[in-house]
Amino acid sequence: MDSLDIAAQLLDHPLDSYPKNPIKVIGSCNGLLALQRHWRNEVYLLNPSTKKHQLLPNIVFDSESHYNIPVISQFGFGYDASTDDYKMVRIVMSTKQVFVYSLETNSWKRVQDFSHHSSSTIRLRGGGAFAGGALNWVEVKSDCCPLLITAFDLKHEKFFAVPLPDEVTNEESPFTYCNNLSVLGGCLSVTCRNMRNKGYYDTWVMKEYGIKESWTKLFPFSPSPKEAYLKAIAYSECGNKVLLRLETPDVYHFCWYDLKEQTSHEF
Repeated sequence: MDSLDIAAQLLDHPLDSYPKNPIKVIGSCNGLLALQRHWRNEVYLLNPSTKKHQLLPNIVFDSESHYNIPVISQFGFGYDASTDDYKMVRIVMSTKQVFVYSLETNSWKRVQDFSHHSSSTIRLRGGGAFAGGALNWVEVKSDCCPLLITAFDLKHEKFFAVPLPDEVTNEESPFTYCNNLSVLGGCLSVTCRNMRNKGYYDTWVMKEYGIKESWTKLFPFSPSPKEAYLKAIAYSECGNKVLLRLETPDVYHFCWYDLKEQTSHEF
């Protein structure tokens, strides 16, 4: 799109929800949506154009490893071009078990466990951004310092590391907080908050997936209010603007950032 002037329309979908238990969007790929109805522990695939949807089968967990432990998971949804198959990845954070769903077989299978690259407590952020044939999350330590990007190759169904820019990870870096990953123009993108100047973010894009030296700083941005968390959503149709989402505890805001003029217009 190239404008936010047209009012947003409520997505008509066949899944019922309640105000305190909304449907969560896990991810999207090629026009398909992956949705979670959390209070029922159900995951669906939905085609918004046809209104067709499919409930994914349940995962049979190891009862001992999940006894009295909340099943908190990180999800990711993407497309495996090598087999023409859509896949969902679920990482159970309490046990580090990893399961992969195949739309072709309509079944889950367990693959290698998730193992992070630090002895510190690790959290994953980024929603499983799909780029380079892989799902990507930022590994973040308990002190909010980014470590690297953990990626899951959908073809080989294995984890690997994608480095962040040196400017983000070196010891003297002011960028100690990484927001959600996103995909801009097919390229992996990360937005980092400047902790020395908390009102500013830098947005980076990885122009060649997996190549550390290809990280390019796209633009700096100071949101309003300054407490808002920033996420880059997409380029405009003309490619001269980037749609940004500003998240506060109460509400989401959207704005266009003009790359040429280095100005923004909020909605």
